[in-house]
Amino acid sequence: MNFSRLNKSRLWLVPLIFVAANAVLLTDGKAQTSSLEKELKALEEKIDSLPNQPVDNDSKLKEGNWIGHFAIDKESLETCTLKIENIKANFSRQIMSLDFENEGQAKRLDLPLDAENNFSEWQLLTMHYVEHSRFLDRSFNIKGRIAGNVLSGTFYTEVTRVGDSCSGEVYFVKKGTLEAKAYIEKRDPRVVKLEHKLAQLQKAQKSKIPNQVKTPKNSDVQIAKAVEELMRFRKLQKAEAARLAKLKAESKSEIKKLAALKKAQAAAQQAQQKKQRELALKRQQKQRASRLKIEKDFGRYHALIIGIDGYKNLPRLKTAIADAKAIATVLQRDYGFKVTKLLNPSRDQILDKIDDLRSKLTFEDNLLIYYSGHGQLDQQADEGYWLPVNAKTDRRSRWLSNNTLSSALRAFEAKHVMVVADSCYSGRLTRGISVRPRASHNLKFLKKLSRKKARVVLTSGGLKPVDDDNGSGHSPFADALLKALRENKGVFDGTSLFKSVHRPVQLDTRNQEPQYSDLRRAGHDGGDFIFVKGNIDAK
Repeated sequence: MNFSRLNKSRLWLVPLIFVAANAVLLTDGKAQTSSLEKELKALEEKIDSLPNQPVDNDSKLKEGNWIGHFAIDKESLETCTLKIENIKANFSRQIMSLDFENEGQAKRLDLPLDAENNFSEWQLLTMHYVEHSRFLDRSFNIKGRIAGNVLSGTFYTEVTRVGDSCSGEVYFVKKGTLEAKAYIEKRDPRVVKLEHKLAQLQKAQKSKIPNQVKTPKNSDVQIAKAVEELMRFRKLQKAEAARLAKLKAESKSEIKKLAALKKAQAAAQQAQQKKQRELALKRQQKQRASRLKIEKDFGRYHALIIGIDGYKNLPRLKTAIADAKAIATVLQRDYGFKVTKLLNPSRDQILDKIDDLRSKLTFEDNLLIYYSGHGQLDQQADEGYWLPVNAKTDRRSRWLSNNTLSSALRAFEAKHVMVVADSCYSGRLTRGISVRPRASHNLKFLKKLSRKKARVVLTSGGLKPVDDDNGSGHSPFADALLKALRENKGVFDGTSLFKSVHRPVQLDTRNQEPQYSDLRRAGHDGGDFIFVKGNIDAK
């Protein structure tokens, strides 16, 4: 069309052209102006950057109420449930606060965020174990981060007694945001954001549709310019619409890739957790089998550990309590002893506990009594004593005599009893006969030896005072005893233990010499106390 040749009678076509253009653009809803190009470019950059969008570090933007859930993973649902209901979430001052109900009890969990908006906290929750229909209280590790308007993380706990675990996802979003809209509608938030942006662009486009025709101009040149502008505008609209369609398609592709990656990662994590549970179960089964084998060959093991350093009427000791706790830990952890600890007890408390053990133990049991505290020697009566926490130097009624201890142990049905005494004048417990160290024997010999009744005593010294601290945090005797027990790799007897501590104590002190013998007047019958390191192959 040659617009220069149009006459004035055709000026009425101008409003019709613009009206038609306006109707087409409103119907299509996708026209763009050049002013929107920057917004479209920013949108493209957000889509291309998925899923690693920058973190919003402005806490003020996140403060307020959030919505979300705790979701147990599929594998955990087969064994356990975690009943978390009526969740209310609020974020304020870099702390996400979660109020919820767990098994009918109100709980509150505060999750402080670090400088990078990460959090990691422990919460004691009640878990229902499906297979065995019981409830267990477990500390769950809840960790994750806040990125923008999204809190995402995980929770996990291992149920050691049943060889399983509970794990799942923690997910919360800020109310009133596009992320919240996506969560409520159960849609991917990135798709919702893209659609929202498209709607904004469409609205902006409609507001910028040419509306310049108010009064027809009596000029062929103006008509030509109007038509040219309309054609240019429609061409731009088609180009931008195609560009948006491409971006949306790429976004869908990225979403699918991310979903597949997440699924693969979840499967790998589940496989790893399953493998760890299987390994833990195998270890437990092996430990139980080994323990049963030990009990069959050597019996059950018990220990009464006594440590006294907080004396009321006597000088306080430095290491007695620390020695007792360390010995208890090694015996329980490495040798499978059932340990009872008495820290700063009175005479009556010691005798009461000995009586309790006497009523429970049978011939299939072994008992070790460890004492760390003050000792006393009555030279006129030729009697040694342990001094409980309330002992006085001039009141023997509060002392525990060696004779009383020997009489009590003589009445025990337990097959093997060993007393380990780290105190001054502890040598009075022995018969004063040195034990001749035997050559090392094999397991067959030790099993044979274990069938004989034993009442033996290992002391830190003879009839002299002994050292309390050698600078290691333990007494010289306790330090050597702990080292010998830890370095043992299998089965050894009390005589071997004595050999391991005798020389180190002599070298570490000036006048202290450990002793090992049968316990005086306690019913010794030629056996020995046997130590069996846990998880050995007892063939």
